[in-house]
Amino acid sequence: MSHKGKSIELAQLFAEKIRSGEWKSGERLQSIHRLASEYNTAVATISKVMEILDNKGLVERINGRGVFVKEKKNLKVVLVFDNNSELGTNAHKSSFLRVFLTKCREENITCTIFENVDHAADCVRVRKYLTENACDAILISSGYFAIHNKKYLKNIPILVIGCYAYKWVDLYLRSEVWLEDAINYLLEQGCDKIAMFDHEEDAEHWLHLNEKSIKDIYLDLAGKYPDKISESLYKRTKLSPKDSYRLACELFNENKECKRLGIISHDAIFTYGIISAIFRNEKNLWEDVFVVSHANKGAYLSEFPIPLITYSSVIAKECDLIFELLQEYQKTKKHPQGRKILPVEFYTPLA
Repeated sequence: MSHKGKSIELAQLFAEKIRSGEWKSGERLQSIHRLASEYNTAVATISKVMEILDNKGLVERINGRGVFVKEKKNLKVVLVFDNNSELGTNAHKSSFLRVFLTKCREENITCTIFENVDHAADCVRVRKYLTENACDAILISSGYFAIHNKKYLKNIPILVIGCYAYKWVDLYLRSEVWLEDAINYLLEQGCDKIAMFDHEEDAEHWLHLNEKSIKDIYLDLAGKYPDKISESLYKRTKLSPKDSYRLACELFNENKECKRLGIISHDAIFTYGIISAIFRNEKNLWEDVFVVSHANKGAYLSEFPIPLITYSSVIAKECDLIFELLQEYQKTKKHPQGRKILPVEFYTPLA
């Protein structure tokens, strides 16, 4: 095994010893030379391991004294949801919480959850809690709280993370650009045209100035694929199966000569209407029509019996990123800022 691979493997082993309590908080570890001998590796490898653990906030290296397991601080995190019960760009709330709360238990972190924060009175309730309890980070998944976060978090020292690209929050999470990957999936299937179903809500109202809406990204790609993509194939509607069904029927009627039509659905709710329209118009899925759909993890569509190409953000990596930001803030005492990218994964059942 390479020096790099060995150091990563040992860092994971040592981290587990610390988290399990085998290596206790405040304990002085054996010297680097003794650890190198015990684990049959080079001194340089153990030095690299200690550097990794130090960066993760698990150990503290004190000149002249050695390496110590860092004293655990019981960190406190607050989650603020609105009535939409959504967290992040693609993550389903219940699945996110299952992963996030498990990680909180592993890391000895206390998590307090506020739900249905949609109005001023709800925000006052959150502020009252934060003024009475010292907390380390707040994750915002409430549009109203995001808009007024500067007001309700005034004079409260806390790391603020927007679980969407809220333009009112300096540090926010957003999924990587997945649209071109979705288009490439459909091109590989031989689609002649590729339509896009998007929300009617004006996304630009929420996004940072340096962010592009789905419509902007889709139309930008029209220049790259002029024969496949056009503004007439971009469909924006209310978030309901009934409206997406109507639009899909119109789409089929407008493109009768198209032998293979690709459809990208920006929300699983659209997809139910699109599938109904496919059956109503006697189209064959994976023959005449190919659908790429967003599918929240844990939602019904993620286990839909019809073979769809689905995409969603990787919830485990989203949680890891949040904890990395918290560790960075704890270590530097500086607020990280800007966009933090969440990876997106695709699932093709027939591949």
